[in-house]
Amino acid sequence: MKDINKKMYSTYALNTHILVQLGQNIRKIREKKKISIEDLCYNLGTTKRILSTIENGNKKLSIMYCEKIAFSLEVPLWKLLKFED
Repeated sequence: MKDINKKMYSTYALNTHILVQLGQNIRKIREKKKISIEDLCYNLGTTKRILSTIENGNKKLSIMYCEKIAFSLEVPLWKLLKFED
């Protein structure tokens, strides 16, 4: 039973790390391109609260929504998904 709990925690930690990295990538690209959070929200049809939650790594995203963000930032999807160790 303890092994299952360790595995679940390990998966949760990995998922959290991925979401944080994804959010950081979105923010870095947005800021580098000098796109305001308001402008990106407008392009995505979302609110500042939701985008902030995404950039802080606190929201799970579908691959399709990641593609929508990449399109709005005018970058290929892989740039959002490129994670550093």
